[in-house]
Amino acid sequence: EGKFFSKKDGYPTTPFPNGWKGENGLYAAGFTKRGLVGASTDAVRVAQDIAQQWNQEAKYFTFPPSKKNI
Repeated sequence: EGKFFSKKDGYPTTPFPNGWKGENGLYAAGFTKRGLVGASTDAVRVAQDIAQQWNQEAKYFTFPPSKKNI
C-alpha cells in the first residue's frame, strides 16, 4: 500500500500509536521504534481488530448441523 509506508524510511506514515492499521486488511506491528513495548502494543491492537472483524462476520454465518445432532 503506497500511502501506508513512507518511501523515505519504510515505516508507517501514521505515527504511534495509530500506525498499526492500513487499508484493505494491511497491518504493521513493530515499526514504532519503541522496542518490545511498542511491538506488543501493535500486536494486541492487530489481534483485537482481527477478532472484531471475525466476530462481525460470524454473526451472519450459519454452521451446518453436526452429525452428532442428526
